[in-house]
Amino acid sequence: MLLIPDPKLKSDILEGLIQEIVKYTVYLTSSKFDEVAEALILKHPCLKEKGSPSGYEGWKMSLKYKLSNYRTHLRKINAEFKRITTMPLQSRFLSQLDLLSERFLRVFAKRAGEHGKKLKDIAAMMTDDIDARRESLIKGLCIYLNENPDFLVQEYMDMTEATALSAIEKTTVGIYVTRETPGNDFSDVGIIIEGVVVLQDLDNVALATALLFGLCYSLNMKYPSQLRYTFEVIQKVVMELDVTQLSRKAQILKTKLLQ
Repeated sequence: MLLIPDPKLKSDILEGLIQEIVKYTVYLTSSKFDEVAEALILKHPCLKEKGSPSGYEGWKMSLKYKLSNYRTHLRKINAEFKRITTMPLQSRFLSQLDLLSERFLRVFAKRAGEHGKKLKDIAAMMTDDIDARRESLIKGLCIYLNENPDFLVQEYMDMTEATALSAIEKTTVGIYVTRETPGNDFSDVGIIIEGVVVLQDLDNVALATALLFGLCYSLNMKYPSQLRYTFEVIQKVVMELDVTQLSRKAQILKTKLLQ
């Protein structure tokens, strides 16, 4: 029996496919789109399109639109950041985070007290999944700097759309993550500014953090007060931008990372 998915289900299916595609590339040839769409209906025959010679032409066109929309979001921000700083935003942030990861973990391990316990718990939960590892490092950085990672990343689980929107409207600046149940893969990752979702359908929290930083830096926005040290370290230690005049907290962390 063929299934005609409602708009939300179709969007979820497309988002899942895009999240897998962008792990490898953000540019696909027409034949590659054919391969992905065909694989979808072979895996789930109920999604085959009635009246379509291939059975997946509509899925192929929807995938093209979805991926184009994803690239557009990234180009708003990446291009402007590079124009201002002459360095790439996304690749620079992720590569530097990976490069410094072991140093961060070494510094985190030496932290004592309640924050030290939280950092040890984060380190213990780290897996080989690169996206999860980067997210843990970012949250660990917040904790190390005595800032609450919940101000940066807000998770909404098993909530109605109306309830989630109500919570989002109360957020000044941050990242939202929606999941159907705790521990599940993301349903959506996006960026909130002044209670408005300005970017969505992002692949992971680390990418969202890079783009949020890029937006703040490019638009000369003031960093949120609850996360000012986290964003200062991202700017001056991770990205190595405007490295003079570090706050005492940022300077101490930088010194420890170099030891």
